[in-house]
Amino acid sequence: MPTRTGEIFRSVHPGIAVGTSFRYNQSPVNQLSQTIKLGYVFHQFVQHSVQLYSELEYKRFIGRRISLAGAAGAGYVHIFSATQVFKRDEDGHYKEKPDWGRPQVMGTFALGAGYLLNQNSERPVEIFTRYQFWVEAPFVRQYVPVLPNTALHLGLNYPLFERKNN
Repeated sequence: MPTRTGEIFRSVHPGIAVGTSFRYNQSPVNQLSQTIKLGYVFHQFVQHSVQLYSELEYKRFIGRRISLAGAAGAGYVHIFSATQVFKRDEDGHYKEKPDWGRPQVMGTFALGAGYLLNQNSERPVEIFTRYQFWVEAPFVRQYVPVLPNTALHLGLNYPLFERKNN
């Protein structure tokens, strides 16, 4: 999170994520589910990252429309440099190095809130906001072994299948 006034929109690093979830229970109030997500994040001047991760999510409905949620998980992230990378050869000349990226693991924790737009529908649509903290490792083994990140998500949950139970 930003530490000074005015910093909140100074360092915006856009991304997108798509995913699905599988419910462990059918409770209309206390929902436990497993998510699988594929995402992309661009961090200007640093990296492009492709994420594949899963989270265990608990969602509690307050009334029929508002929900609060928490999630924790882990996954794989593949990092590509956002700038050119050069390598010095034996003659002392620099040549551009191909960027195949580097594999890393990620751990994630998130808190969020949602609002059902059409709770009586067989396919209820939910808008949500979510604050996510995640770490990447190993980042730079010598001096930054674990890189912390945060993200503010705004999104939409749309079920692909109709409800079995109301």
